[in-house]
Amino acid sequence: TAALSSNSGGNTNWTFSSPTSSQIKFVKWNAAGNNDGSSWTNAWTSLRNGANSATTGDEVWVAGTNTYAENVTMKGGVAIYGGFAGTESARTSRAITTNPVTVDPNAVDGIVGAAGCTIDGFYVTGAVDGIDNNTATATIANNIIYSCTSDGIELNASAVSNSLYSNTIYSAAVRGIL
Repeated sequence: TAALSSNSGGNTNWTFSSPTSSQIKFVKWNAAGNNDGSSWTNAWTSLRNGANSATTGDEVWVAGTNTYAENVTMKGGVAIYGGFAGTESARTSRAITTNPVTVDPNAVDGIVGAAGCTIDGFYVTGAVDGIDNNTATATIANNIIYSCTSDGIELNASAVSNSLYSNTIYSAAVRGIL
């Protein structure tokens, strides 16, 4: 971006800044490093902390074979992807069924959507609503939502018409999609 300004001497100055680039934040339940999300070694050990550290355009990669006993509220424009072993360097290398990432928030909503977010590759159980996407447009794909006390995915009319849902299975929820 560029900005034009004038100083007290009447000179015109241009200021240029580079756009911020997207980052990958890492979450791995048993990481032993700095717990700052900068790599698999230094991954966040909390899914919530990993999602909270992200900004618009970032991806959060989550290693599986564990249950994250917490809920997550997404930020706009952030994507979270489950199914990693914790060694990958490309998102296409993840294996969702081999490295399941389970979110079990214990009787609150599992993952709460935000405008432009992506929720991809999670098993959500033990929630009131597995994914609550009432106020957001989102991409929700490759998830399994089961044993929730209310809805698999809770939506409003805007979320239904402006979101993309694919390859998501609902089992043993009171209602699959509301």
